[in-house]
Amino acid sequence: MLVNKKMRRRRRIKPYEIDHELAELWLQAEHRYFVDLRDAQSFRFSAIADAVHVCNENVTEFYASASKSADIILYCYNGSVSRYAVAEFQRQGFEHVYSLIGGFEAWRRRFPEYTRRAIN
Repeated sequence: MLVNKKMRRRRRIKPYEIDHELAELWLQAEHRYFVDLRDAQSFRFSAIADAVHVCNENVTEFYASASKSADIILYCYNGSVSRYAVAEFQRQGFEHVYSLIGGFEAWRRRFPEYTRRAIN
């Protein structure tokens, strides 16, 4: 039996990962955070609409102020850093933490209408 090339390349979704279609639905939800883990310059240039930038300088403040029961969607450039960050957010008491598959670059290509540009 021949296997479709797309099927072969398709990644399995782990429990802590979220795909773009579900993340898009969460844009309209309450009690959720899209957390940008990229550097400040990249965040200022473009980000997912309504995302908050979290870095070493403000992560403690975010841990203290964000609801532990909120849905947290972490993203970085390509999804590798956010996958590792899930465990740290969980250690801090957050119950529902997910890594956006493919990170910001995949999101930007898939949903440019939900990507804001150049914040000054």
